Amino acid sequence: MDEINDTSASGYIEPGFEGVGTSFSEIETLRTSEFNVLARAKRYGKWWMLKGLNPEVAESTVHRNMLRKEFEMLMALSYPGVVHVAALEEVSGLGICIVQEYVEGTTLDKWAEMHPTKSERRHIVMELLDAVAYIHSCGIAHRDLKPSNIMVTSNGGILKIIDFGLADSARDTILKQPAGTRKYMSPEQAITSEADVRNDIYSIGIILNDLIACRRYSSIIGRCLLPIGERFQRVSDLKEALLRADKRAGIFAKALTATLVSLAVIAIAAIGWLYVGGTAENVQKGTIDSLQAAVTAAHANIDSIKTISSAKIDSIQNAVNNTEKKLKSGIKEAAVRAQLVDTYIQKGLDLLELSWFQDLEHFEEASDKEAYVIEMINHQKQIIAEFYKEIKHELSATEAKVVNEQVSRQIIFYYYPLGYELLTSN
Repeated sequence: MDEINDTSASGYIEPGFEGVGTSFSEIETLRTSEFNVLARAKRYGKWWMLKGLNPEVAESTVHRNMLRKEFEMLMALSYPGVVHVAALEEVSGLGICIVQEYVEGTTLDKWAEMHPTKSERRHIVMELLDAVAYIHSCGIAHRDLKPSNIMVTSNGGILKIIDFGLADSARDTILKQPAGTRKYMSPEQAITSEADVRNDIYSIGIILNDLIACRRYSSIIGRCLLPIGERFQRVSDLKEALLRADKRAGIFAKALTATLVSLAVIAIAAIGWLYVGGTAENVQKGTIDSLQAAVTAAHANIDSIKTISSAKIDSIQNAVNNTEKKLKSGIKEAAVRAQLVDTYIQKGLDLLELSWFQDLEHFEEASDKEAYVIEMINHQKQIIAEFYKEIKHELSATEAKVVNEQVSRQIIFYYYPLGYELLTSN
């Protein structure tokens, strides 16, 4: 066949072919935060989400490494319920960016406002649990699970977890820091930088409370919010507890339905007997006895169900009350300790900042700036060490360590980039 006349032949499309460009076009900034920029753009005729750095921190080695760390974690994941990432590349006008799928849909909180049915809510909850279980199986803790980081697609109502900017894993040894969003963050997550999947289970508990709160699930949600050693240790345990609760409710509903059907049959039979003018004398005694036995059995069944249900409700209510007491006590204590830690962190930063401004007064007089910076860093580290000794008697060892790490990290920004290598090497 003549190739010139072969209209079915396929070939490579030229880069300039309309709508299928190899470079990003129609770039539209969607959101700018303190550290990141989110934009959508079109390439190869398809929309993509671009996550880059705010221009104010675009040249920071720390923030560039954090972006790369997020990319590497996402590249290790491949699951329908996790946003798909394609590349890490330089984008004109935005700088280095994570290129990921553009999810057409709405965030979980906005989706919930659309009044989905109980069945739809439960389906989304199970998708969330499966997705988080997969993430945990890969050795990663998300550490910032919240409705705004969970999408529900417009087409098919599929759940997708996005934004792994604060995610961490035990195998990563750099860029460790306390992280999360206050409402959804577990108490221990506020004072430790260690990745723990049980932090995500606490966040899931808060999400479940917003999404499917009811008497059936109250004790399960309450357990998610207990101190870390008492809550569910794995997402699979949490899912199994929800399934058991649904199964018990199903059995109860079937038993009640069967009883109501029996009563309905008895009522219909009695009405029919009265309608044809029958009397007790012309109805066989065996039939009457049978009906009476059925009525008695039905009443006994109802009483049994009521008793069992009442006992279960009382048991659940007691468990909920105990859980609420523990939870309120734990949250109150955690809030007080977190506030104390924040107070000492701010005191340390104020002390460090005052010292730094005093140092700057003599900075231009130094003949060897690098040697001067090293000297000032050591001086400020000594200030921090003395401050650390003062606060140790009022804080736990873990809390004091958090304060020390947070304050010490600030030196990097004061003397960046000259002091960065010295501090990170130590």
